[in-house]
Amino acid sequence: MGEQLDPFGDTVDRLVTTGLGKLNHEVLNPGIVPAVHAEARRIYGRPLTLLAAERLMETVERDDNVLIVANSIEMDGPPGAAALARALDAALDARPIIVTSWEPDPLLPDEERLRRVLPETCIAAGLMPVAYDLLRRRAHRVHIHPFPAECITTSKVLAHELLDRFDPAAVITTEVIGRNEKGVYHSAMGYPLHEELAPHDKADRLDYILEAAVDRGVPSISLGDNGNEMGFAPIADAWRRHHPYGARCHCPCGGGIVSATPSDIVIPAATSNWGCYGVEACLARLKGDPAVMHDGETEHRLLHACASVGVTDGATVWCTPTVDGTPHLASVYVVELLHMTVTQSLRTLHRPW
Repeated sequence: MGEQLDPFGDTVDRLVTTGLGKLNHEVLNPGIVPAVHAEARRIYGRPLTLLAAERLMETVERDDNVLIVANSIEMDGPPGAAALARALDAALDARPIIVTSWEPDPLLPDEERLRRVLPETCIAAGLMPVAYDLLRRRAHRVHIHPFPAECITTSKVLAHELLDRFDPAAVITTEVIGRNEKGVYHSAMGYPLHEELAPHDKADRLDYILEAAVDRGVPSISLGDNGNEMGFAPIADAWRRHHPYGARCHCPCGGGIVSATPSDIVIPAATSNWGCYGVEACLARLKGDPAVMHDGETEHRLLHACASVGVTDGATVWCTPTVDGTPHLASVYVVELLHMTVTQSLRTLHRPW
């Protein structure tokens, strides 16, 4: 189908980049992501969500492993990862493996609850979390795999060992912080996540998984909403132009928040979850099956399951089923609009007049 579906893909891109933030807020300003997306659209030449779905269709075969790297600490991340894992299972008969950190974080300091976040969110999506050796015994399963906080040298080794073990057909990253060109990890507000982090210090370094995948030529897709997420190197200049902390941060490094780790296809979205849902919608359209895309009722379940474990909204820090300050119904309606976009695109209308 290729470029014949570009109008559909552009509609999906618009839906997932339409923000609901405050115009006077530095980071939640709804004009930032559309401006970055417009530049990314020119660079790639085609709709980003559709490009990502096409790449997955081209490279992932039945029973192939697909790694999804996601956080376990905020409402933006786990629901999108779980929904995308479901879509990979439904559309491609792939075996989703979600890699995350269980290192306690100020947003979620309780390790016991950290370990429950992705499994319970995946259950809400309809998937059964299982040990890796059980992943292929039935359909509709997912494996959750922890990546330990380590020093740089060990993180690099563990990243390659992870790829050796799972041999993924593709790697997808969503809403996971990546280091900037100075090697510093930043929040969206321009502050360093670790004070004076040295190379030998143990820390979450999930971006080394993406770096290892790129080095090996494994197809990669990265999603985020502020540019500090791993993978955004291909459109770093766009984030620097449009994000208030893209070019310069609050910390002594002075390098800005934009991740220096590259990825094959990058998708800026109003929330990272919505970006994942956009890829889902495009997979559903390419397969000709709206059921590949989860519906609003399932989205409601996803958000409430995640929040019920104690996950916070990253913008409000309330343990509510809201995402980056947007009401939970906003995500439900975005999912419904995407679902209807797929359904309408597949309809055949006969007008005799």
